[in-house]
Amino acid sequence: MDHLNEQFQVDIKTSYNWYVFDWYKTFDFGPQSKENFREFENSNIGRPVSPSDYYHNMSNGEIDYNQANTASISPFDSVWLYPDQKYSDDISKGLFLKNNIFSVGPFDIPPGGILKIPFAYVAGENFHTDPTNGDNLPDFPEVYYNNLDFSD
Repeated sequence: MDHLNEQFQVDIKTSYNWYVFDWYKTFDFGPQSKENFREFENSNIGRPVSPSDYYHNMSNGEIDYNQANTASISPFDSVWLYPDQKYSDDISKGLFLKNNIFSVGPFDIPPGGILKIPFAYVAGENFHTDPTNGDNLPDFPEVYYNNLDFSD
């Protein structure tokens, strides 16, 4: 068992990246930190295309901000790239399909080896407490979040 503990003393990163795009290829967007910026192979900054693009997202160690905050990112933000303002309001409102990449690693696993990583996707009832709460986006994301019920 000590050998396993030694193996996992490496720098394990957790990454959560999301992105949106439209099928007509008029835009792709995904939050990127200024520190880890990468233009993907199809000349966008949102949707990864190649294996190296996906690997970048899986290994960057970023936890992206909440989608509802997209329109709140300013051009002077010290961490995040400034979103394209043509679509940021609609992205904040959730009007485009959001894709998610969640990863943890790296791990060296021998051929035929097994590594179990617990993961839970948790949802609750009555999360939305106000049927008009979406009207708070994109201008008031803090009011939007205050009207969500995380108790369940």
